[in-house]
Amino acid sequence: AVDGGYYLIGMKLFHPELFVTIDWGTEHVYKQTCAIIKQLDLKVATLPLLSDVDRPDDLDIILKDPRFSDLFAKKLLISVIIPTLNEAASLGRTLDHLQHADAIEIIVVDGGSRDNTREIAARAGARVLKVSSGRAAQQNAGTAIARGRLLLFLHADTLPPKGYADMVRLALECPTTVAGAFRFKTDDPGVAMRLIEWMTNFRSAVLRWPYGDQGLFMEKRVFNELGGFPLMPIMEDFELVRRLRRRGTVVTLSQAAITSSRRWRKLGVIRTTIINQIMVAGFLGGVSIQRLFRLYQLTKTVSNKKSP
Repeated sequence: AVDGGYYLIGMKLFHPELFVTIDWGTEHVYKQTCAIIKQLDLKVATLPLLSDVDRPDDLDIILKDPRFSDLFAKKLLISVIIPTLNEAASLGRTLDHLQHADAIEIIVVDGGSRDNTREIAARAGARVLKVSSGRAAQQNAGTAIARGRLLLFLHADTLPPKGYADMVRLALECPTTVAGAFRFKTDDPGVAMRLIEWMTNFRSAVLRWPYGDQGLFMEKRVFNELGGFPLMPIMEDFELVRRLRRRGTVVTLSQAAITSSRRWRKLGVIRTTIINQIMVAGFLGGVSIQRLFRLYQLTKTVSNKKSP
């Protein structure tokens, strides 16, 4: 460290000799420790020189560092990342809804829309990217330019609850919470959809396994440490949540995010549910993601042909 000590020491085997005959609290700690390392004939690699922050005056160091600017703000900045593809019909309403929150930035990552999705996003003040290589790559690209310490991944047809930003901040304050999502709800009042919502929320809250259409949120640091969304044509949110569950607690908030039921209306509630469960079972059973994707595309094609 800059003050002559060190900020971290790691070793394959414990060597207590490194902690004796040291003038602790002085500028000689690092040099004395290195001398002992040499006497023990140990191999050593050094990390970058950094400043300790162990006294009130030392806070000036990070107050002037832009990487910590939001740490001293009243509210942590949240980057809301929305992957899109031909979402002109839904995006405007979602962006307008999101604006009613403090300390957020909105990043729309478009996959090559043929409608005016990008124009709608730009007019709403969102940062707009174009990445035509799948939803996983879109969301990873949005994260790469995100300035927020916290991330919220949202579908273009999903409306988070009022006060969503503060809910995300509060949930992630808990040190055991690694990620979270909102309770699942659609805009379809039908009995069949109520059953699907109940099943989804049981899986999300009890099994701690939410999906992307519930609005996944986490720290950017955690997202990067887990490698982001795996570059898969489908099931990318499922796999990321599986990694998150190994890391810590994934919570489901009691407040609901309202998702459009258009996908269920297009394919049918029962058919959509069966397709989703086949994808999950196949993925967990070791079926290749390429084969699952071909099957998924085939079911969509057959359904479209049957549609009037």
